[in-house]
Amino acid sequence: MDPSTCDAGDTVEPKELDFAASDSFLSEADSQSFPDLKMYPMVAGAVVPVHNLPELEGQAEALKMSVSVLARIYRCNVTHWDDPAIKALNRPIENRLPHLPIQIAARADSSGTTEIFKRALAQRDATFQENIGTSSTGGEEGWPCSQGNENYNFRQRTDGVASFVLATPYSLGYMAFGDADKLGLEMVSLVTPCGVAVKPSQTSIAEALSATPLPEELRIEEGAGVGISEDDAGLISG
Repeated sequence: MDPSTCDAGDTVEPKELDFAASDSFLSEADSQSFPDLKMYPMVAGAVVPVHNLPELEGQAEALKMSVSVLARIYRCNVTHWDDPAIKALNRPIENRLPHLPIQIAARADSSGTTEIFKRALAQRDATFQENIGTSSTGGEEGWPCSQGNENYNFRQRTDGVASFVLATPYSLGYMAFGDADKLGLEMVSLVTPCGVAVKPSQTSIAEALSATPLPEELRIEEGAGVGISEDDAGLISG
């Protein structure tokens, strides 16, 4: 297959690729259908919630949310910025939180970023898991409660979500940390189950990754003969 003929607009699945990359794991069905496919960890990153809340401009205090509150927002249970669940996590700035609808931004296209985000929300919210699930699907199909909801906004790709959040007051979205950092978007600090607020940063993400064990299917045993050079191995181990 000539790589020069393949672009993001192709509708025919390529059949003759040796290597590919994705944010998502192979599904059980894919693994069974294509038993020769193997997954190897190469790059790790983080998906972060971002917001545009004018009342907090110039404030040293960062907006805080828990994963469970984010799940309730994205399943249309928490709808306004001054919801008691948000205010309870932001006592120093609770009087600045307006009674205005949260303009939710989500991906319109299928995306590994969306799958990662959904998986995190589903882990802390059983209703989210049941009603929305953890697929990479975007748009109304992937976010069912968005149907008929004028405050749910879909955009193509990361740049579409980023542009929407930057241009839309009272919006909330999600994207990779690197994109949010590069664009200067305000990131939400996440409150852990222990009540500690963690601001997204290279340091906090690295610490989280170091404490997270790899899934069994991604572990590479020493001497397993993966078939890569020593130079390339640094990309995987690092």
